Amino acid sequence: MQLQLNSGIWSLRGLKELANQKNPFACFEMASLEFHGIITGKPRYEKAYEYYKIASDNNHPVALWAIGYLLYNGYIGNKSDEDLLKAYDYFIKSQELKCSNAYNSLGLIYLNGDIPGIEKDIILAEELLKQGANLGNVYSYNNLGKLAENNKDYNTAFNYFMISANLGDSWALNKIGEYYRLGINKEKDLEKAYNYYLKASECPLFSLCPWSKYNLAKYFFKNGVPEIGIHKNTNKTIELLEDIYKILIEANEELIYLYY
Repeated sequence: MQLQLNSGIWSLRGLKELANQKNPFACFEMASLEFHGIITGKPRYEKAYEYYKIASDNNHPVALWAIGYLLYNGYIGNKSDEDLLKAYDYFIKSQELKCSNAYNSLGLIYLNGDIPGIEKDIILAEELLKQGANLGNVYSYNNLGKLAENNKDYNTAFNYFMISANLGDSWALNKIGEYYRLGINKEKDLEKAYNYYLKASECPLFSLCPWSKYNLAKYFFKNGVPEIGIHKNTNKTIELLEDIYKILIEANEELIYLYY
């Protein structure tokens, strides 16, 4: 803040200057910008790792988790057994500092049993996810909802997804839209479905669930839904699908059909 007030430096330049001074909070923010491709227009995972490492060396809880995430998902390294065990160690360090993301990631590891030497433990997995949810982690709520769905407990699943949706998570907002559109454990309500899809589609790009735009295009604007006041709008349909056709092959197929 002093840098901004005294020097008038634009925020990104200010962050870079602070990061060059190894400020852990600035390094974490720069790492996140690099990870999402906001600096150059494309992700630079190695650069993100460098910044996260500085922050993690200063016990930044989320930076510790982020390095584990990079390793666990193969953004750096090659997902070797050694890399996966390193990821696990970073998640444990992050969990010790009460990072909610770490509880979620550890829960998934015990749920999937995909790290050598770490046995699958569904009971422990669910407990870790619940601890993450208690800390307000939307991904933990989503994963608890998926577990309930797998057990065909759709009411519990809906409740978990709704909590996450109320916290603004795009994936959960889209999921609630699905429940209302398809009548999963609820009466069909196309107006509510439309509103939830719309909210999901308006989330920031880096957290956007692309299915929300696909669902709006395919089920609402492609042919219209007159009973809730939505008319056929081919231009809007194409606009939504063009936003996501590089991500979803289904959107690409719909566009080919429309252009043909």
